[in-house]
Amino acid sequence: MNHTTIHRISQELINHCLIRKKGYHVDFVAQYAPYNVACLSLENGGSGDPSLVTARGVYESMLESVMYHLNQKDLNNVTIAFQGLGKVGSHLLDYIVQDNPKVKLIIADIDSVKVDEKLRELKEKDIAVKSIEPNEIYNQPFDIFSPNAMGQVVNPSTVRRMMRANRDKKLLIVGAANNQIDERHSGSRKEVENLLKRFNMLYAPDFVVNLGGILNLIYEFETVKKVFGGKYNQKRPLEVIHGIRPILREIYNRSKTIRLSTQAVADRLAEEHIARWALFNGFGHDELIDRSYLVDLLPTSSGNTTPIS
Repeated sequence: MNHTTIHRISQELINHCLIRKKGYHVDFVAQYAPYNVACLSLENGGSGDPSLVTARGVYESMLESVMYHLNQKDLNNVTIAFQGLGKVGSHLLDYIVQDNPKVKLIIADIDSVKVDEKLRELKEKDIAVKSIEPNEIYNQPFDIFSPNAMGQVVNPSTVRRMMRANRDKKLLIVGAANNQIDERHSGSRKEVENLLKRFNMLYAPDFVVNLGGILNLIYEFETVKKVFGGKYNQKRPLEVIHGIRPILREIYNRSKTIRLSTQAVADRLAEEHIARWALFNGFGHDELIDRSYLVDLLPTSSGNTTPIS
């Protein structure tokens, strides 16, 4: 099993945590694999639903991206095209309107009931908002495109549609959806990256923006809980998630300096950190060269680690 497959499985686990109503089936699995399951219910000492912390990380990412690309410190008078009103998306909207009453929103979701409910809620708060069909959102005038539902939505076609509707504007893409850049076809990622550069669109790498979900799980680990009174406390990850902002700033600065896409820079930065971890844990030169350190290591009941092969 290679690291790409492991990453995909890990992301599926996070997705499962975000969409589930109750965690009891996860708790059941944990009885048989206690060291390999996360997002247990709060009643059983887990972190429960990580969507609130994930959404906070996306919000902090949005603020940092607007500051960097538009030189604006908040989201007031910024138009956000918001795709997806699931758990993370709904929490993200709450954060946005709470701090930015003059924000302008365009919302879309395949669930028309959710859209109608959110429209009523936002209009009651005097937020400037309108709804649009999901596939029409790319044709709207906006400053930020925020994909918070399905992945693969940033592709050559949608990027061109966004730019045709927003000529001579500096656009941003910041959202909670996973795998936002369409890589299903050979060369598609490169084409998207070239278009983003050509049209001066700033893309916030999705796995960085979604850091809050992983951060939340860290505070579920027994060794971490012991430091903070022996049980999970959501306040702690919410307090430290703002640390995502300097990470994004470094990615943006590196991207500009070395003229690589933000996605490529984020990939490099992640591998740099993993390599440092590998060196610290005694991996040798040859193992670093062939990246064998990227093979996941799962904890066992003895506290040791067992490679997946």
